[in-house]
Amino acid sequence: MSVMALSIIIGLVGICIAYIMYMKKKELPDKLSAMFPNVYRILFNKYYVDEFYDLVIVRPVKAIARGFINEFSDRGIIEGIVNGIPAMINDISSRLSRIQSGILTHYSMILALGLVVIAVIVLIK
Repeated sequence: MSVMALSIIIGLVGICIAYIMYMKKKELPDKLSAMFPNVYRILFNKYYVDEFYDLVIVRPVKAIARGFINEFSDRGIIEGIVNGIPAMINDISSRLSRIQSGILTHYSMILALGLVVIAVIVLIK
């Protein structure tokens, strides 16, 4: 007998058993679950495959993802942008505020220096 024929026979036997248990003798599943509670619990919980998968795969991946998102993405990138841009603007404005003293002679001197720099650039080219 080939493997294919054996598989078909096992499948048909399973269908027949299910038909008898759930269509003809509807009280049979309850009786079997009462007679074999441990087997029923294991089968009902699908051999605890989902719980094992959750414990071994899902929870560690979630923990790693949370750590990555919290430490690298959130603190490193997002907070870096949110806090870094205002800090940079504050630094630039504090440096530029030294130039704007309100004294007219300082403004005149800066204007003269700017004209000298422009003249040098034009003459070099």
